[in-house]
Amino acid sequence: MPSASFSSHARLTAALVLALAGGAVAHAGSAPPMVIERQGSFSAGGKVIGTPPNTLHCDHGVVEYQIPVKPRKYALFMWHSSGTKVWQQRWDGGEGFQSMFLRQGYPVYLWDGPRVGRANWGCEAYTYTPKTNVDFVNLWAWRIADQKGQWFPGVQFPVNDPAAMDEAQRGRYDEFDTTPNVLLQADAAAKAIDRIGPSVLLTNSAGGLRAMVTATKSDNVKAIVAYETPAFVFPEGEGPQGPTGPIDSVRVPMADFMKLTKIPIQIVW
Repeated sequence: MPSASFSSHARLTAALVLALAGGAVAHAGSAPPMVIERQGSFSAGGKVIGTPPNTLHCDHGVVEYQIPVKPRKYALFMWHSSGTKVWQQRWDGGEGFQSMFLRQGYPVYLWDGPRVGRANWGCEAYTYTPKTNVDFVNLWAWRIADQKGQWFPGVQFPVNDPAAMDEAQRGRYDEFDTTPNVLLQADAAAKAIDRIGPSVLLTNSAGGLRAMVTATKSDNVKAIVAYETPAFVFPEGEGPQGPTGPIDSVRVPMADFMKLTKIPIQIVW
């Protein structure tokens, strides 16, 4: 959704793409050491249930961050709905987006939304059922193999490296892709971003939809780069109707939807 003018935010979005293209072949050892000024983590959002002294703090998200020396103006908030590890390395062992952008001076924040990863202390009961087709479904969902499990030609994934495959399949967790969970995570993420300050949300998969909803809740979302988002945000009463799967597009009041037209949003397939 383009802005009325090519703002500094739009230039930042373009810089992200150039940085990705320029850094995609970098390996550990080919660049100078990163100098980190500070690092840490914090929780955001959530609520407390029960009656004192029998209470539970739950439904919060967890942020891990690294701030380089002389950081750039905008932070990068990296959000994948099924795991932060995807930002930390390539499956062949090369540097991931976290390190690539730290080297370029961006503060980097990795996000686990409520009920997933390091933020799995939920306020409601939920279950996990092992499914033996998940490894195959991952390859198809990641667009590196077809529905018969055959590799697409030219994929960058190291298809002949069993260790890389093992690392990739173990690098995710159950993401609870339901619309109520999208809204829950967006509420928590908005609180995290308001604490961080002006940020670009760099997302993959269902993190893209969650980021768009978050942008309707926080003015500190300055741009979104969304890779392979499965759904979108529409004004109430508009957009495709009917069931679309376990995670559906989200409808918001028109005033909230208009906030999305004020920032650059790049959708990559």
